[in-house]
Amino acid sequence: MDRDEAELILRECRAVTDLEWRLAQIPPDAACRGAFLNMLDKRAGQLGHATQSAYRRAFGNQRLPPFRMVPVARYVTQLVALSHVHFGSARAHEGIREIVSETFGMTSFLFGATSRPGMAGALLFAERMWRTLVNYSRMICQPDGPDRWVVSFSNEYVWVESAMRGGLEGLGKFCGLEVETDVKLRSPFDGDVTVWVK
Repeated sequence: MDRDEAELILRECRAVTDLEWRLAQIPPDAACRGAFLNMLDKRAGQLGHATQSAYRRAFGNQRLPPFRMVPVARYVTQLVALSHVHFGSARAHEGIREIVSETFGMTSFLFGATSRPGMAGALLFAERMWRTLVNYSRMICQPDGPDRWVVSFSNEYVWVESAMRGGLEGLGKFCGLEVETDVKLRSPFDGDVTVWVK
């Protein structure tokens, strides 16, 4: 790991996002599964050799046990850094949304390689699984009409407006559907993402 390179990337990230403030709010025991960090590295590779090389110079080339719990602050940091490396400072949240959308499109580790559920089934399964994937937030899915759902996040330290939104869009892709989303934040860590099939 090149600490100078990582610090340069993070300094630029702090200038265009609330990263520094957000990290200060995250309890040290808030954790997520190592699979999420592994998916970031895989996505970096899909974005190109230059992106993955820069990302690995800054954060190393580690393959974590997928079900091991790791600090969510680490995931938040590396997610925004990968966005910065590939998309640049001006597109930080757009990049976060795209990265998480594509990594959640790799959710075969949750559903099984051959299973392709409908959106309602995928959301219900994700809601049940959420408490085993993270130890700090809640996710509740409610139907809101035909092919339309409201997914409520509470105590969610990863950006609801970009990361969680992108994740739900990626879940739609995994189901073979094109979905649209809308976000209403109640606070920086609480919000509703409405998802509907186009």
